[in-house]
Amino acid sequence: MLCTALGDTDKTPDTTYYTYYHGTDANCVESLLQGIEGKTLFGDFASGPAFYVTSDINLAMKFADKKAAASGSAVPVILTFRVDKTKQAEQMNTFRFPRANKNTKKIPTEATHLKWESLVHYCRNPRYYSRQIGYAIFLEYENYDAIFGPHCALPHRQVNNMIQLPATQDQLACKTERSIYFLEQNWQSITYLVRNAPDYDRERSNVAAIMRAMMGTSP
Repeated sequence: MLCTALGDTDKTPDTTYYTYYHGTDANCVESLLQGIEGKTLFGDFASGPAFYVTSDINLAMKFADKKAAASGSAVPVILTFRVDKTKQAEQMNTFRFPRANKNTKKIPTEATHLKWESLVHYCRNPRYYSRQIGYAIFLEYENYDAIFGPHCALPHRQVNNMIQLPATQDQLACKTERSIYFLEQNWQSITYLVRNAPDYDRERSNVAAIMRAMMGTSP
């Protein structure tokens, strides 16, 4: 595994802000600073392009590892966004699935769990999943700017109800330009995870400082 855990997220709930993370690699940072785009296709909550962030730092690091490994020598990177909860409610039409129970790996209430399951099935396999059921569920959530809910583990085994729901690993899919623009306005930091055996030096950098360096301007 390339990255080491940054530690648990705040155990005291923040009543004012949401903190979201996005795992990527150093090769993608420059283009992201020019403007975030929804590029993930056939994700959990959107069959079309979407930009995914998570409230779980360790899940973001998992994706940063995966992205960096696929790029060869690229460095894993974590992007952090800090979002005012009231402003998100006002500016982003967001649907929020409840968190899954850590013991049962189910979302509370069977009906809600089945809707989550059907949505994930359809978004990841729109050509093969039952259109009669899956497409109807998909349309129910299509007009939201963003969808928040449990991350789907082992998505390649999505047949015969073989879906696992990690209780603490949630994600937010930003599906519209409005939701992505809102996220851009709340970009807080970039964390580079640089190899330095046997561990990594963690270099926390302010986004504004990186943008100035890229543009060759002074503060």
